[in-house]
Amino acid sequence: MTRNCLLLILTLYSFSLLAQVEEVKIMDRAKQAYENEAFTTAMDLYEVLLEEGWESADLHYNYGLTAFHKGETGKAILHFEKAHRLAPRDAAIKHNLEQALESTRNEIYPLPPFFLKRWWQGFFQLASREAWTTLSLIFLYLGIAGLAIWMLGRMPVWRKRAFWTGVSALMLALIFYAFANGRASWQANDSQAVFMADQHSLKSGPSEDSEGIKEVYEGLLVEILDFDGAWYKVRLRNGEEGWLPASDLERI
Repeated sequence: MTRNCLLLILTLYSFSLLAQVEEVKIMDRAKQAYENEAFTTAMDLYEVLLEEGWESADLHYNYGLTAFHKGETGKAILHFEKAHRLAPRDAAIKHNLEQALESTRNEIYPLPPFFLKRWWQGFFQLASREAWTTLSLIFLYLGIAGLAIWMLGRMPVWRKRAFWTGVSALMLALIFYAFANGRASWQANDSQAVFMADQHSLKSGPSEDSEGIKEVYEGLLVEILDFDGAWYKVRLRNGEEGWLPASDLERI
């Protein structure tokens, strides 16, 4: 029984390693195609990995670079945004995302975020969700240990120190848990989308007959607020709201 379980584990591990080796080979071929300016070939290879469920900041970033050089700005912004969510402190991703946004025909000047929201996002973006979770668990165990010593200890001095150490550790555990939760919620937020069509009029209502508010172009970043049939109500980064066809938007 033990031998069979061990063989099963080794077999699964071998398949996992083979899959990772294959991924690396495809990534290398795609990067080589990009360097040779064979952008269509590179995009096709990256799409193979995406269709197989591979997910990484490097994959989305390289796909975004390839799409940008191929002239597909909407896809470039979409994948730069996905890469940014996975690696929010990566300077190259930020730079190329800003370049791609500036290259669109959309004259949208984003409203500055509320300073508390900006600070909060800056804090939880300092580390990954897994790192915050690990820190939270470590300080949780430290807090429990400290309170256990306080309850079971005999020396008053050590009991007092253990009490305050335990309380402090539990407070830090809660803070790190909040950071982990904030990072996870930010990464999983699917209300953000990219406009993928060449051009469309932002409508005042969910129909083509509604009055047009302004023309929008490929690569526009929006926040989805509501839906009505085949239309999404969206908010632009400058605060304007209107309706766009759902088929022209792709969630990040």
